[in-house]
Amino acid sequence: MLRFALLSALVSLALALPRPALAQAETVLGAELCRMAEGQIPAGSTIALAAPLAAETPLPVAQVEAIMSRAAQEMCADWPAKPRILAGSAELRASLALVLNRQGTAAWQETVQSTLRQEADFVLVGETGIAAGDVTLRLTLVDLSDGRVIVKTSDRPLTGLTGQAGGDPRAAIGAAIRQFLDMLPEARAEITIGAFVNETSGLETPVGLALADMAVEAWLDAANSVTALLRDAPPARVRRGPPPASGYYLGGSVRLIDRNRFQLVLRLSQDGALRASRTLDLSSLRMPAHLRALLDPANMAQSTGLDGIAGALAAMGKGQLTLTPSGGRAGIYPVCRATDAARVPSDCADSLMRLTLGADRAGALVCLSLDEHGQFYIVLPADYAPDVRVNAGQRLTLPDDLPPLPGGNHVYWPAMGPPAETLLGCLLYPALPPGLMQALRGLDGARLAPADRLAMLAILRDAGPLAGAATRVRIIDGTRVK
Repeated sequence: MLRFALLSALVSLALALPRPALAQAETVLGAELCRMAEGQIPAGSTIALAAPLAAETPLPVAQVEAIMSRAAQEMCADWPAKPRILAGSAELRASLALVLNRQGTAAWQETVQSTLRQEADFVLVGETGIAAGDVTLRLTLVDLSDGRVIVKTSDRPLTGLTGQAGGDPRAAIGAAIRQFLDMLPEARAEITIGAFVNETSGLETPVGLALADMAVEAWLDAANSVTALLRDAPPARVRRGPPPASGYYLGGSVRLIDRNRFQLVLRLSQDGALRASRTLDLSSLRMPAHLRALLDPANMAQSTGLDGIAGALAAMGKGQLTLTPSGGRAGIYPVCRATDAARVPSDCADSLMRLTLGADRAGALVCLSLDEHGQFYIVLPADYAPDVRVNAGQRLTLPDDLPPLPGGNHVYWPAMGPPAETLLGCLLYPALPPGLMQALRGLDGARLAPADRLAMLAILRDAGPLAGAATRVRIIDGTRVK
């Protein structure tokens, strides 16, 4: 039968903590519990602790359990018949982790409930969060006989506990990966490191790519350090890509907290089953300057309509970029329905779109379109124009100034539909960022939901544009094929 370790065993696991501040938080939490729970817990009862999962807390689980234990002791310090406070043993924790890895969260929760009912009468559940840079703790006391919530405390700041490695992403990722390798040394030989995605949109932005690059460096450094101690062991191998059918895989998600802080949740799996996870509380200020904008939640409050997107594009960068549409009928372009490319200039004269650009500095051009329904396309760079550059003070008219196609044919931009209000935006970069184009190609041709439009803006902004501009045109039905 699974057994629980007594409090004394748990306290020995606690890390060195800033005691005065923590003692105050534990006393306040204990007082809240005592005030509402006294008289509702029979003599001889047992209370089990349920700390949050590793992926749900920025602190080590053992540290949270220790704080919860002391708060529970404060709760019943003056009771004549004190309940017994139980903490999950290493055996129990390992068994539950195995259930979670193999059968998922629902089975894990069911196992926790059935196991605790055998061993305890009540459970004290801990939930952590982040507020004003401090980790917070909320405690909920539940009667296991009927699921009744007896007490739910307020969120109490654990002043001074702000996560790992002083918020330095590189140091925190390195420390977490060393812990993974201590837990699973067999993962040393080969692993795939995949996408580190924005938790809200599910997309990988340049910030995620930068964090994944840090993880690759940290894994190689830690794994090859172990290799040096093993006779005839081959060097560690790290691949980049999607989860493999079999083998080890490390992925991550970026969770925004406030303008100065974010969390990175690392998940290490084997053959598709989660083996270990870690939540890192990190500082946005420790990231490169050109990557910080994506980590500011205020940017996520922007309007996702065409006006909001246009305003966001125009505000990017410190330079000046002008963008003026021409052709069509005063900014209105009928859909071109010509089926013969050679007849497009004559059959679709009113549908031909041109953009005139001017900039106060030189750079590589990226242009895109987004209609009112969210349909998104990359306009430039394209296969026929892979690197379009603008010189400072130059007036550039597109597509007229693009190189001719093979065979000498000119490039035309006829409005192809569907009919809709459409935003055309261009941005200027010092050079064409490969990570930017990789991320944008994942959206090309898709209909973007509001969260995806914000992610698209973050991708563009995060790559460090020199300047941006946007304009709106109207595409309508009405072209008659001759």
